Amino acid sequence: WISVICPIIIGFIVSVAIIVVLFTLVLYAQYVGLKDVMPEGWAWLLSILFVLLESMLVVILFFPIMMPCVQDQVFIKVLALEGIELKGRDVSCASMCTTQIGSALLRLLLLIVTSPINAVPIAGTIFWCYFNGFFYGWDILTMYLFPAGLSFKQQRKFVSERM
Repeated sequence: WISVICPIIIGFIVSVAIIVVLFTLVLYAQYVGLKDVMPEGWAWLLSILFVLLESMLVVILFFPIMMPCVQDQVFIKVLALEGIELKGRDVSCASMCTTQIGSALLRLLLLIVTSPINAVPIAGTIFWCYFNGFFYGWDILTMYLFPAGLSFKQQRKFVSERM
């Protein structure tokens, strides 16, 4: 249970820290920038709303990047309870999180870069879902495919056949 509860606690601490840091560093600067173009009361209100929105965006970006690490650790613990050991794979938390963070950042970059294709009705959305779904599906299956001993090319073929 520690593998499940610890990330929730860390996520809560990070969320509170982000809010505190943004309120202390950004709130007044935004107020100063806004007070020249609107009344003082509205400038404070909008500054607070902007800081809350900014902290929400940071938290929204933080969790999808960090949660795959937690999923992998839970997966490994379940395999260990079943008596299955991952051989030939570095399963340390640091190496897995580094891999997962890189993968999540790549997926996020692909989502952002390919998002304009959604402007094309129907066909653009279908292509966007297929393209991003392929990489997301492959990323999710990685923990299953590595213990099976599949190489990079074999994994790509496995995922391609099931798309």
